[in-house]
Amino acid sequence: MSDVFEMPNNAESYYRKAQNLIEQKEYLQAADLLEKSYQLQPNFIVFNELVKLYLSFKIKDKLQTLWESYYPNQEDIYVDEELSFLYGLSLPVIYESQTALLALYQLKEIAHQSGWATEHLIKSINELNDQNLFENSVRKAVDKQTSEQLLDQLLEKGSFYLLSRIKVLYDMPYVDIEMLVRTLLKSDQVLHYIKSDLLHYLINQKIEDTFEYRWFGKDFSLSIPDLKPYREDSTYQKGLWAIQQYCDTHNPHLVNDISQQFTMHVMIYYPFLKEVISSASKWLDIFLVQNGLEEEADTATLDETLFDYYQLANEELFVLLTPPSH
Repeated sequence: MSDVFEMPNNAESYYRKAQNLIEQKEYLQAADLLEKSYQLQPNFIVFNELVKLYLSFKIKDKLQTLWESYYPNQEDIYVDEELSFLYGLSLPVIYESQTALLALYQLKEIAHQSGWATEHLIKSINELNDQNLFENSVRKAVDKQTSEQLLDQLLEKGSFYLLSRIKVLYDMPYVDIEMLVRTLLKSDQVLHYIKSDLLHYLINQKIEDTFEYRWFGKDFSLSIPDLKPYREDSTYQKGLWAIQQYCDTHNPHLVNDISQQFTMHVMIYYPFLKEVISSASKWLDIFLVQNGLEEEADTATLDETLFDYYQLANEELFVLLTPPSH
């Protein structure tokens, strides 16, 4: 396979510009330039980066079009180990689980006969079999009892696992998942971060319905059309502004880390941001003191309610981001 430096000037120029955009984390713009580079001069290095970019963001349409445009015949894929590896990674994103499984079994047999590595294919097959079992269980959860039983089974495997299964729900028809979604939203055992993610899914799907919602021990009735994504909330926007102002003056290199922490807290407090964050600067004050970036807090202005929720959010994040040890 040709090296990137053998590409014509225009193709190489697109490629190098794409690399600069990737360094700036402008991934989708980079993908457009990589496609232009590949159109001018097919090159495995470029194709490999394109596939992995689309996989990272699970951009199904572009990933599927990429394969169908340049490798319409599977036989052309199966003669090359590197292409087959990429194709195996792509199958679970391109196709629904059952179709992807059949294709993975076929690819595994070809890889075995060719003496290629099959570990990644076996892993994908096992994951899809697990996904199929989960999807079937969700379809059978048609009432309160069966949906609660399914939730109990998921919670036994931990919140990290539950979040991974939640992402599977989003690819299923809403009619199949509604009962489980309702059970999740009103559960005391499901982390608020996960429930917030579910609310945003419902917003994005434009579901016009009302849901019972359990939030830090209190019951609410939420109408989805009345909600807006947290990124559009003025409390969130003011918080980012306060962080930017502080970092510009004191620690410019910390802006991304603090903003990420703030965003995760906001997801946990959602949809009651204003009730928790009375002032964006007060959340920042707590963060700075708790992380040793400031020596002491202003006790006269300390928001005890916000401090309590701050601690609860950190406890949730610890649980969420700690994968099971087994």
